[in-house]
Amino acid sequence: MAESDPTGSASGRLLIVSNRLPISVSRGADGAVDVERTVGGLATGLSKPHQESGGLWIGWSGRTEPLDADESAAFEDGGFVPVELDEPTLDGYYHETSNRCLWPLLHGFMERMAFDEDAWRTYVDVNRRFADTILERAREGDLVFVQDFHLALVPEMLRAEAPWLKIGFFLHIPFPAPDVYRMLPRRAAVLEGLLGADVIGFHTTEYARNFQNALSDFLGLRVEGGTIRRGGRLIEVVAEPLGIDVDTWDAGDMDAEIEAEMEDLRRDIGDRHMILGVERLDYTKGIPHRIKAFRDLLEEDPTRVEDMVFYQIAVPSRQEVEDYAALHEEVTLLVGETNARFGRVGRQPIQYQYHGVPRPRLIALYRLADVCMVTPLRDGLNLVAKEYVAARPEPDGAIVLSEFAGVAAELQEALIVNPFDPTEMSAALLTAVRMPAAERARRMAGMRERVRARTIGSWTDAMLDRIRAAEPARTAAPLEGDARDRVLARVASSPRRTILLDYDGTLREFTDRPEDARPTPEILRLVDDLQATPGTQVWIISGRDAAFLGAEFGNARVGLIAEHGAFVRWPFPGDDDREGGDFDELLDIGHSGWREASRALMEAAAERLSGSAIEEKRVAIAFHWRRSDEAAGGRISRSLLRELRAALAHQPVEVMPGNKVIEVRPRGVSKAAAVRRLLDSGRASLAGTIVAGDDVTDETMFEALGDDCPTVLVGARPTAAGYRVADPPALRAFLAELAEELARPSTGSDRAEVRS
Repeated sequence: MAESDPTGSASGRLLIVSNRLPISVSRGADGAVDVERTVGGLATGLSKPHQESGGLWIGWSGRTEPLDADESAAFEDGGFVPVELDEPTLDGYYHETSNRCLWPLLHGFMERMAFDEDAWRTYVDVNRRFADTILERAREGDLVFVQDFHLALVPEMLRAEAPWLKIGFFLHIPFPAPDVYRMLPRRAAVLEGLLGADVIGFHTTEYARNFQNALSDFLGLRVEGGTIRRGGRLIEVVAEPLGIDVDTWDAGDMDAEIEAEMEDLRRDIGDRHMILGVERLDYTKGIPHRIKAFRDLLEEDPTRVEDMVFYQIAVPSRQEVEDYAALHEEVTLLVGETNARFGRVGRQPIQYQYHGVPRPRLIALYRLADVCMVTPLRDGLNLVAKEYVAARPEPDGAIVLSEFAGVAAELQEALIVNPFDPTEMSAALLTAVRMPAAERARRMAGMRERVRARTIGSWTDAMLDRIRAAEPARTAAPLEGDARDRVLARVASSPRRTILLDYDGTLREFTDRPEDARPTPEILRLVDDLQATPGTQVWIISGRDAAFLGAEFGNARVGLIAEHGAFVRWPFPGDDDREGGDFDELLDIGHSGWREASRALMEAAAERLSGSAIEEKRVAIAFHWRRSDEAAGGRISRSLLRELRAALAHQPVEVMPGNKVIEVRPRGVSKAAAVRRLLDSGRASLAGTIVAGDDVTDETMFEALGDDCPTVLVGARPTAAGYRVADPPALRAFLAELAEELARPSTGSDRAEVRS
């Protein structure tokens, strides 16, 4: 398990976690193991903080057979920790779930998604294996930075075992709109997994917004200003596009090699304009679409074969997968047909190379290409466009860029096209080839400035700074033993005491029918005993309406706050000339058409969901589904939540999901605001205050009061509360003990001495 550092000293190590380690392994003639770090991309950007912090890079070794002792030692010496996977495990985790399910779905290719339950279980097991490897080595003060969709469950697995860790996650591919994401059978599990991180990063604001909408639709969470408050933590959702190592692509140290490659290419292309495509062979990249667009140019004017040549570099990928083999066959056939139809002696229109190329050759291609064609059907970012910009020593060249590539948000000076429209792509290619030099220079200057400003180094610094700045996770301590004694002593020793108690799920257990959850004689006796103690005020602060609270606690002298803080009945009927039992408004509610709009949407949902009910309150309206089928209720309530938020976006109200309830209420009404009004009025003493609640609506009280007084969660979920008890009976047992303590005939100072 993770090594907890009781001194709290921070080691500051960076633990990077990725599907595969950025290394190559070989053996010399003497049998010695050589571990060489991969150059480029994340490996380059994260290598410096990895090494300087004495950190670890955790990932699959790339082999399915076990490492021997020498290999394991060589990995460790380089700061690399291998997670070993055998063939069956790799197949379920990587080939099936990661590449046949998550990859197509997150890119929006729903028709290609294939979900397999056994493979998903393997995916979960491998994520657990990664998490356990991290936990075995993590120390307090470490930063854990998890990369990409292969390991989406790791953050929450880490959070559950080591809540003190600072965790970041970055998704390097798109995150789709909720209507696409909803097709994933384990959609909630992936979202919950990511929410274990303190910082969740995406390449673009579109992907970040889609993720936030998914949290709202499928988990009922509220995101404000890119942050989510959950379980006592503040989770940040950020858009931070990846950059490149510009110096690598400037490549002054390879000029001689690059020039030789350029001369070789010039002999092949002659005086023709070169159009270049470079990518991994994948159905998301749109290679057949761009070949057809180029072919359309030749069909329009076959003599263009004398003026243009299209170079397509396609790096083999996932060759064992049937879809990819079929794609290679399709591209090869298209290239062959186009060359056979339009080729001339010494003038082949398409040069298709199904292999990777060395860096000097690639830079030579970038420098010679008049046009770089980057037209994926969907791409998380795409660094090829940035590499093309960085590799050219002069501000010239042009980019034809898909609007569905994440990098299009940054490189607006490119010719932006719809890759599904061959006519638009053909026209853009022709425009790019014929573009005047002055316009090329103007467009390229803006892109060069941006590419040089946003490098892999700046991305790394920005993400790690955000993770370091994350607020530490707060966990609730069990209210037992010494902690229980300290809380009892603190409350009992105060000359004035305020006891604030939520009702449903806190003081009283839930029932299928809310109207059946009436206070028992035990509860009424307990609050009466507490309230009868001189200097003590008991408040029931609930989402229930004033009519229910007034009827059930009418004979008690406790204070009542109804509808999450909209109405108050003061604890001493008749005090300040008020009539006993009356509720006062705590704020001016006003009126608009939001109630009618809310009711109409809730009624439509209730017609579809058996067992649901609508509760009309004086200032709020609520949709309950506690008696409904779990699956249907979850699905319909999420849809209702989305509809309400869209319909009421410009109304002065809040749409608040709770425990199998959705409530619409005026903005500014909250339990935290009500408590603050009590404290500001002088009717409650912060020094002797204790607060207990179970629901997400109670978190506003916990967060508002912070460490100023004891706060108690009833339940076991993550929380901002300082303490927790298991259930309402456990809370009642604690309150009964508090009532006995308050009834003892001793002074506050005596109690403090005895208890301390």
